[in-house]
Amino acid sequence: MLVRRLVIVPRHILLLLLSCLAFGCHKAEPPASSANARIAHPGFEWLNDADPERDLDAALARGDRRFIQCMGVGAYTPRVDHSEPLVKQRGVRPLGIGATDYSENEEHYRAIQKALDYAQEYNTLLLQKLKDAKPDA
Repeated sequence: MLVRRLVIVPRHILLLLLSCLAFGCHKAEPPASSANARIAHPGFEWLNDADPERDLDAALARGDRRFIQCMGVGAYTPRVDHSEPLVKQRGVRPLGIGATDYSENEEHYRAIQKALDYAQEYNTLLLQKLKDAKPDA
């Protein structure tokens, strides 16, 4: 009886290991909503053609030197410390996507992430340009 139990246990372990190898080592395919896929969530379609550097240059040409502000639990300027004097001096403008700390579904989450990436890049570029510019810029 003892010999029979020793043989049964290893079979179960072997089956478990084979199951793990068969199903656990499967390479997952990237989701259809990869980072390069176009944004389709309502209100975020503008991100498909958005270019932070181009948009910043256009804003500066219009005299708009405000940083982009996002909303989560509170308002914040991505990649720029809220105590940065240039933020206080130049002001902020809302990104206009609603709250960034809640998503309705995977597509909405992906759209929010792309919008936050945009805001981070825009603010980083603006901060650098303002710091490099003359004090009266």
